[in-house]
Amino acid sequence: MKKVVKSDVIGQHGMSLIEGIVLLEFMFYPTGGVEAEIDGFIELRDAETGEVATGSVQYLSHIDQATTPVSESCC
Repeated sequence: MKKVVKSDVIGQHGMSLIEGIVLLEFMFYPTGGVEAEIDGFIELRDAETGEVATGSVQYLSHIDQATTPVSESCC
């Protein structure tokens, strides 16, 4: 039986927060499911012209219950 533990939910919540912030100016490409590696790539671009920079930034989050409150009723 597959299980999703509370830390998975907290991690996904953190990724959603980061994605929402990054997408205000840049593009964010998540790497996929819950894992302990790089969480995604941020593609840098000029906000005025939309021109994409030649590089990207790899993103690794560290979110825990102390930094990301999660309702006890959801988990």
